[in-house]
Amino acid sequence: MSEPVVSIMVITYNQEQFISDAIESFIEQKCNFPLEIVIGDDCSTDNTQNIIREYSSKYPTLIKPILNPVNLGPLPNAINVLEHCTGKYIALCEGDDFWIDPLKLQKQVDFLEQNNEYVLSFHNVIAVNVIDDKRTRTELERELFNKKPEEIPVEHPTHTSSMLFRNVIGIFPGDFNKIISGDSYLQFILARYGKSTFQKNIYPNVRRRHPQSIWSYKDQEYKIEQGIYLYERLLEIAINKNEVKYLNKILIKHRIRYVKFLWTNRRKPESMVTLNKTIKEAWISRLFCYLLAYFLTTMPLVSPAYKYFKNSARTRLK
Repeated sequence: MSEPVVSIMVITYNQEQFISDAIESFIEQKCNFPLEIVIGDDCSTDNTQNIIREYSSKYPTLIKPILNPVNLGPLPNAINVLEHCTGKYIALCEGDDFWIDPLKLQKQVDFLEQNNEYVLSFHNVIAVNVIDDKRTRTELERELFNKKPEEIPVEHPTHTSSMLFRNVIGIFPGDFNKIISGDSYLQFILARYGKSTFQKNIYPNVRRRHPQSIWSYKDQEYKIEQGIYLYERLLEIAINKNEVKYLNKILIKHRIRYVKFLWTNRRKPESMVTLNKTIKEAWISRLFCYLLAYFLTTMPLVSPAYKYFKNSARTRLK
């Protein structure tokens, strides 16, 4: 078999009701180049591994199963699978999502083959809630549809299942294996290698939202905290002033969101409620939150007070 041009990188854990849809959508891809499907199951306790074995037996030259005997965790599992991907390009899709456009990979590879300055291609996604079947189209098309490829920063948020990128990252720096938002981390690292493009001509993938998801059903506080952790870790591996400036700007926004969240979602004395209402309605609200967030999260002597405020707020909520 020829060396694969594209490695489809898949991670799974207890996704027996979804994994077949994902694998079938990979098999249905129509390409003029060879593929490999590298599936890393993180020691599922349901029937996921057996389903993967069945497909691997049916398509032995196409599917490479990696069945972990112990649970590694989402990011360590992802890194392990990435290290087994040998293609010139890597396409990402988690085991609970699936592709619809049978020409998705062909369109993405064609673009990157013709534009060497680009490193990443992505497209739109439809989120489907498995509980009520509610469908939500992502905002990417609205934001990016009229933009030229060179106007799109590679770190622009997108969803994992739409991404195809050049296999240029050898070793992931920093604490990548501890990050929940691995796709955002990955996009930031890829920005060092080239540009990205939003491809309008690819029909959206399906992203499933369900209670077992490591992100979709998490509460707002958890997501804000993870955002802060992500950009703090990225700041540690920044290699130039532009990266530091960009990351500090985003980090401050996340800290503002966090202070606002704590301010508006915790039980407070009546006078605090009144003060909160006044501040929220005043034009100075954003400046106040900015200064408070910066003061509480960056000053060494005050950081313990920030943590105390955060923990005590959680205690009052219980």
